[in-house]
Amino acid sequence: MPSRTNELPYHKPWIKSQGGQAIVLIAFMMIALMAGVGLAVDAGVGYYYNTSAERAAAAAALAGVIFMPSQYGGTQANGPDTSIPAGAGYDATDRAINEARKNGFDIADAGHNVQVIPSPVAGFSNKLQVSVSRSAPTFFMAMFGVPSFQVKRVAIATYLPPLTLGQPGSQIGATVADMGNVAVGGYYFMRNEGWSVTRSEGDAFTPNPASGGSTDVHQISAVKNVDTGDPGLPSRGGYNYLINLPAGGSIQVYNAINGPDNAGTKNHCNNSRVAGAVGPGSSGGSYYYHEEDGINFGDKTTFNAEEFTVFKVNSYFIRASDSKISQFKVLPIDATNWNASPPTYTNVTSGATITQTYGGGNPTNMLTYHNWINVNTYNGAGDGGTMQWVTGQQPLGYKLPAGQYRLRMDSLNYDGTRPSPDGASGPGHSHKGYAVRVLDAAGNPCANCTLGAWDDMCIYTTISVPAGGSLTIPEVSVPPDDAGQTVTIDSCDPGDISGGGNVDLYILEPSGAVARPIPPATVAVYNLGTSRSTSPGTLVTPPLADPTQAFVEATTGGTSHFNGNWVHFEVPIPTNYNPGNNPNNWYWSVKYVISAGVTATDTITVAIGLKGNPAHLLIS
Repeated sequence: MPSRTNELPYHKPWIKSQGGQAIVLIAFMMIALMAGVGLAVDAGVGYYYNTSAERAAAAAALAGVIFMPSQYGGTQANGPDTSIPAGAGYDATDRAINEARKNGFDIADAGHNVQVIPSPVAGFSNKLQVSVSRSAPTFFMAMFGVPSFQVKRVAIATYLPPLTLGQPGSQIGATVADMGNVAVGGYYFMRNEGWSVTRSEGDAFTPNPASGGSTDVHQISAVKNVDTGDPGLPSRGGYNYLINLPAGGSIQVYNAINGPDNAGTKNHCNNSRVAGAVGPGSSGGSYYYHEEDGINFGDKTTFNAEEFTVFKVNSYFIRASDSKISQFKVLPIDATNWNASPPTYTNVTSGATITQTYGGGNPTNMLTYHNWINVNTYNGAGDGGTMQWVTGQQPLGYKLPAGQYRLRMDSLNYDGTRPSPDGASGPGHSHKGYAVRVLDAAGNPCANCTLGAWDDMCIYTTISVPAGGSLTIPEVSVPPDDAGQTVTIDSCDPGDISGGGNVDLYILEPSGAVARPIPPATVAVYNLGTSRSTSPGTLVTPPLADPTQAFVEATTGGTSHFNGNWVHFEVPIPTNYNPGNNPNNWYWSVKYVISAGVTATDTITVAIGLKGNPAHLLIS
């Protein structure tokens, strides 16, 4: 075999070229890896700024929406200042921009083109949209001529306006003439009581808290640090009414004066003349305001004066931003001689006699007694000094512009001074009856207005119920926006009756059906005792309550289970709740079902609320 020692080593011809290809592949792989890392970094930066923008937009919308619609300051920080007081930074725009700044989006950062743009949502007064944007830097993409990209997020927040109490239409409470006429809303009249009336009689806020061991004050009060704009008002608060008016509308009060008529002939008529006689009278015949209850006509200190204050509401949620526009006091009268010819009254404070005068059958003075007055224009001429405008206030003499208003009513000592704890502790025993209404610019019932008691109300119903019958009373307006929330309804001292028997209370939805949550949600009913602030109270269990429906048995065999106490309902509103767009169809009612041989005469205080935060996001 021939020798191969002198032959050259054998080399595969493709090894050298393969090595060159590997270098190229590695280079491409490194470029791809770097590109991937670069894109990942840019994507991470984008995600960071996008998440930050989402958070900033949401926070800005939630912070600003509670100032809508009255305090919307425009789309830019240098827009109109609608803060109250001016410059305080309390309007929707200022709050939204400030909140966005706290979350890293400062409109002063021109280098990154930061923009925060609040804007109203068309067709909704309770919604605010906030757009937040800025340029975000790139790293890898900058090598390809893309140094930055825009990040933008939009959030829309809304708030649930305060629930209001009362009845459908533009009036709350009945006049004396309309008491008992359910067809015109004569279910009840509004009531407040004097300092020395016991709270167990039904007014849970105005009398001395020691009467009944109560610690309750109005939610809108200086004690709660909520209503501090006028230190001259009683610190425990008064009864408030939330009003939305069109341009030229007016706010009116019926029977603004405390005018008990002694123990003689009861005055169940309006203060006007029909064929020479006082009237018209109550359609129920015997219904009247019961203002003489507890009054000693020989002791003027047992009477009460009333004070009415009108505020312009600039924010639903900030009472410090309310601005006072009118305020007056009405001193009491002894109306024993209301049926004389001519009628006369006694100014309880001064002892002077006031003669009632008429023109064309209508009163020309003393419209504060069983008649209507415009709380912004009535000057009280000829009223014998009983009408007193507070220093610095005077009749406006003009109709109100469109807007939101608050009417507050307070019970004072007979001479107009504040009762304890802010002043002298007078022994006022007044059981005041009145009504409130709103009219449009033409003086007609206002179809485009809303009116309701704010947070709480005290009412008195004297409507006789047929033996073994029922009475349904509208109480609270629940708009469709509240679907899925939980409404709380509290009643103080419900179920008072004459004679033995039972009283069952049902809460009805606008359809007339008993309110029932969607399972597995249930209704909870608590006995809070004498103070509403008691939490959580004692759970009422069957047979006195039924967790599948809004029901409680208030009285059994003539014994009231809640005498002087608060009964607290927590009712989950179904998520499919939709009573329509007409506010007159949003009212939930309380139905009294009464056993045979029983008559219901009840003074009750009702308080309302929603569980949870009223402001929430719709889009983020």
